[in-house]
Amino acid sequence: AGCFEEIQQRLGYRLVLQEATFPSAARPGEALPLTWKLVNEGFASPLNPRLLFAVLDGPVTVSLPLEGIDPRRWLPGEHQISTSVRLPADLPAGEYRLALWLPDPYERLRNDPRYSIRFANAEIWDEAKGLNVLGTLRVNP
Repeated sequence: AGCFEEIQQRLGYRLVLQEATFPSAARPGEALPLTWKLVNEGFASPLNPRLLFAVLDGPVTVSLPLEGIDPRRWLPGEHQISTSVRLPADLPAGEYRLALWLPDPYERLRNDPRYSIRFANAEIWDEAKGLNVLGTLRVNP
């Protein structure tokens, strides 16, 4: 067997979420700070351009673009990404799953979860929607 299995697992990129930090509650119209740490255990970074969104999935589903973050720069090793996203002023109150979504940039493939980047963590992947779920956010009125 040798090192074939390791090479097979690490060929390309292999993004593992280590930690995500964000407030447990927020209000519509507020800026939501978001920080996550990941390790690329693969031998390369993602090759093609990717969109990156923070997704709130609850009473409604909202995709908020995260500008200025390029997953192609996530070379092998550790990365900490800190950003902030403004919640829509008309966001209904309730419990939301907060997720990262890295869909294919092509419009015809964007909503097909098979083309979204999936982190290697088994417990955070939403296969039906193509989301990497970070946790729960309460939106207060």
